[in-house]
Amino acid sequence: MVSPWQILEPNCAGAKKVIIAAPYIKAGMLKILLDHLKSATEIECFTRWTPQDILAGVTDTACRTMITDVGGKFYLHKRLHAKYYRLDNKVFTGSANATATGMNYGIAGNLEILSEPGQSFDQDLFERELRAGATEVSDQEFGFWLACPTNSPSGEPDYENLITRSIEDWRPLTRFPEYLWIIYSGEANVPLPEEQRARAQLDLATLQPPANISEEGFKHWVQACLKATPFIESVMEVKEKPPDEAWQLLATEWEMDTTTAERARTTAQRWLAHFQVAP
Repeated sequence: MVSPWQILEPNCAGAKKVIIAAPYIKAGMLKILLDHLKSATEIECFTRWTPQDILAGVTDTACRTMITDVGGKFYLHKRLHAKYYRLDNKVFTGSANATATGMNYGIAGNLEILSEPGQSFDQDLFERELRAGATEVSDQEFGFWLACPTNSPSGEPDYENLITRSIEDWRPLTRFPEYLWIIYSGEANVPLPEEQRARAQLDLATLQPPANISEEGFKHWVQACLKATPFIESVMEVKEKPPDEAWQLLATEWEMDTTTAERARTTAQRWLAHFQVAP
């Protein structure tokens, strides 16, 4: 079977306009791609970072520098799952992340698909939606992500089957975000309401902060998780709306009743204020 890299490589030479979009991108594979894209004058790279992914080593923050060093633009898309590669007018889609495992580059990787899409695929519409849901990583934002703890396992992990709790569909449960540090740090002498303790423990189980980090490091970890959470993004998008309109928009987008939406929004706002997350 022809590997994704064998399909992609012949189309790299001479390509001017390039789009690379994949949830997981490793620096080693990106370097190989860029080495084959020397003629490119416009490169856009889209990926999805979470603190958990960075810690697990399934994606590399170094990719942003590699893209900007060649004059390209680097974006984050919180809900990206598609694998999409455009080389001028040639488009390839499938299951292959921009990793050695995904591309089957030099190793026996996963069983992957990469092919030209059929006529029913609307390339222009996909790219519009891709850009609409993405934010370019500024130097300030990049510094924020660089501060996330990292782990460099030997070899590449099994990206698609890596067992981590997902924050993609999570929203804060406890209305008292200050309880998170109390529980994490083991301050057992601090009495907490049992319901809120249970909610905070569920939040921590999803956020998965690394062990033995400082209070400042813990704060930074939660900030990064909030920035990577689609529900929080939705809350930020409606922050200037009148309350009734904001609740209705959240209720429609997240398929909840307005009472639940109202509570979820105010809870999220408490978290954003406590952990000092700016839009």
